[in-house]
Amino acid sequence: MRNLKGSRKAERAVSAAELLLWTRIRGRQLGVRFRRHASVGPHVVDFACFERGLVVELAGGRRIPSRADHERDADLTARGFRVRRFAEHEVVLRPEAVVAALWLAVEGGRPVPVPPAARRLRSLGVGALRVGAAAAPAEGRA
Repeated sequence: MRNLKGSRKAERAVSAAELLLWTRIRGRQLGVRFRRHASVGPHVVDFACFERGLVVELAGGRRIPSRADHERDADLTARGFRVRRFAEHEVVLRPEAVVAALWLAVEGGRPVPVPPAARRLRSLGVGALRVGAAAAPAEGRA
């Protein structure tokens, strides 16, 4: 581990939730690189993805963001970043849900890709919603 003595990064305490999330997103596991304790302007954020302009912050214990959090988020947004906040207990209790939310944020909110087989069936008009919707008006006309 690097010696961070004397830097701003050394002053930050690392929580169990932060370490747990870091093990899930480091090493391009989500397809992009995240940096931990990254500097963004005057702020040191928990995690940052500079490729996609995404900042991830973990809030310890409190559920309602403070006024300082709102001001910080506004400044980060003005710098071109999207900010996602998660409570530490949420990371510990539901890490898969947090990682899934981050994956969606990394992908720009696009839905999960549809497998090719399902895409082919949809193009043929096969699907519970399309078949049911098409059958109902036809019965009413007869």
